[in-house]
Amino acid sequence: MGLFKFFSGKDPEEYEKQGDAYFDIGEFGAAKLKYENALHKLKKKRPDDTGYANRLQLKIVRSRESLARAHLERGEEWMTLELYDDAEDIFLLASELTENDELKDALEELLREIQRRKRAGMREESPVITGGEDATEKPVYHHEGDEYFTALVNTLPDEIRHAYLSYGDTFKEGYVALNRGDYERALELLTNAQEENSPGGNHIVFEIGTACLNLGRPEEARNILEEYVRENPALLRGYHLLCEALWETEAFDDAHDVLRSSPPEVRHTLHMKLLEGETLYRAGRYEQAESFYNDCLNTDGWNETIVRNLALTCEALGKTGKAHDLYGEIMNECRQCRTRLDPFIKSRYADTAVELGNMTGGILEIYLSLAEEVPEERARYFRKISRIYTAQGHENESLRYLAFAERLEDEEGSG
Repeated sequence: MGLFKFFSGKDPEEYEKQGDAYFDIGEFGAAKLKYENALHKLKKKRPDDTGYANRLQLKIVRSRESLARAHLERGEEWMTLELYDDAEDIFLLASELTENDELKDALEELLREIQRRKRAGMREESPVITGGEDATEKPVYHHEGDEYFTALVNTLPDEIRHAYLSYGDTFKEGYVALNRGDYERALELLTNAQEENSPGGNHIVFEIGTACLNLGRPEEARNILEEYVRENPALLRGYHLLCEALWETEAFDDAHDVLRSSPPEVRHTLHMKLLEGETLYRAGRYEQAESFYNDCLNTDGWNETIVRNLALTCEALGKTGKAHDLYGEIMNECRQCRTRLDPFIKSRYADTAVELGNMTGGILEIYLSLAEEVPEERARYFRKISRIYTAQGHENESLRYLAFAERLEDEEGSG
């Protein structure tokens, strides 16, 4: 084997074969990661091989959908065992993986059913607070067969996933606590886990930084995550979380310095460009952000996330018409690809239309569909609907939806 062949690593076909082997035995998360590795390698070695790239993309989608359905089945088993918190978490993971509208609807219905069962159980509980030692005990998260922990780490890159699986029970409990939102307990456990795994346990630092950030301790998170990025300069997730800490303290110039000092193979990725654009936006440098996003589109081609961020930037600059057109581009792209329309994009498209004086039936239909999709925002959407009916001269319908909105707002105020 020649020297350059050695350094170039595996061919994409090798990663694909590994992915196929994982898929055949039902290890869909591992299969997805191998297919993604194959696609990454293909783009480096044969960037013009679009046919093969499309095949790998289809396999990635297939593995994501299969993993989502596996999560659905596991969650249904947990519901049968009345493990509702576990089921809720795994259903949410499945929702993030799938683009299948029918599966998303099924998952949303299961999540609503969990809420109904939880409420029913709460009504039967006695609202008595007991004292004594039990009242001060810290929660411990144990799950039969460690299925919940496995579900959480299943979609991590191989290196990190294997590391997490090797860190032991203290880390496992801390990681679950972190994903439960029990940040104080998570920080304590993860700190102990780092000591238990020293030397080593490098990736535990990342989760400690996450806990600190969620506890409102961005300076502490910054110090920890700067160390993580120094030791793992090729991992994108370190830069993302470090930027979160820097944004919290408004250290925007420092965030730019971190991004620009990253290795070239990292710095020019889409992920890092998104972080740079977000840094400009959060700093209030909207004109620079607009120029940056336009440069990205000119250089790298159309990308939904870049277009979305550009639209938000245009709104911040008062360029409502441009923002509206950009949201429309995203919606048209989703329709052509037959992917689920993000309610946020639909909402911004409709809101910018109203700002521009567009009170058509099409915008009305969007608000009516949003009222079904996003029930927590229903009062706001009903007010928009009322406003459109007024503009169209339908006073009775306008008053009816205004009454709906006021009733919901009263219920929320008294809740």
